[in-house]
Amino acid sequence: MPKRTTEKKGKPSQIADKLRRAIKNSGMTASAIAEEAGYSSDVVTRFLHGRDSQLSTAERMAKAIGMRLELVLE
Repeated sequence: MPKRTTEKKGKPSQIADKLRRAIKNSGMTASAIAEEAGYSSDVVTRFLHGRDSQLSTAERMAKAIGMRLELVLE
């Protein structure tokens, strides 16, 4: 089974940082993104503050602002 890596509690992930910038640049509010992604605003807030690191959450939020999440393993 592959090792799971986690970030220190409370430290936002790089994905959340990039999404936060993209959200700011999109002009959409966290509430609007939550509605578009089918999440509560609490889910979006948790993700953006690094307390939810599920890729499925990131993927749906990226899609809500017209972006695509791509995972590259090198």
